Amino acid sequence: MLNYVAHQSFDAGAYLTRKWSDVNKTIPTGYDYSKSLKSFIDPGYSTGKLIYEQGRFIKVMPVEESFKGKVFLLVDGKTSHTAEMVASVLKNKKLATLVGQKTAGSTFLTENVEINEEFDLVLADAEFYTSDGKNLAGIGVDPDVSKSNDDVMNYVLH
Repeated sequence: MLNYVAHQSFDAGAYLTRKWSDVNKTIPTGYDYSKSLKSFIDPGYSTGKLIYEQGRFIKVMPVEESFKGKVFLLVDGKTSHTAEMVASVLKNKKLATLVGQKTAGSTFLTENVEINEEFDLVLADAEFYTSDGKNLAGIGVDPDVSKSNDDVMNYVLH
């Protein structure tokens, strides 16, 4: 989605794993990403395998004809994980207006590990950090326009 609303390339943030914190004392910022991490668009990324790396950064590369109209993103306390990361980037880069309530503050990526035929264990693989090194865990993203229930759609549609 970010590639379709962006008008220029930028580094949006990074998902860092435990392997990063085991060998580094600081959180990388946008300038440091390409020196220490691969992008999700670089070859070799496989879903569920991020835990074996120090992390990956999010490189936004706009499509040739990106969307030019108004973009609204509806958010609430259930907006989490990757959707919350997208909300954070859209707000910080002023690519969309966030409407609703504060997001969950849970931007980690998870992986399902099958225990048996009935149960899976959901483990956090990596935590998201914004391009300026901030972690949204427990903080969340405030909407640009605070609305609830039907007021959210009424605002967007009018």
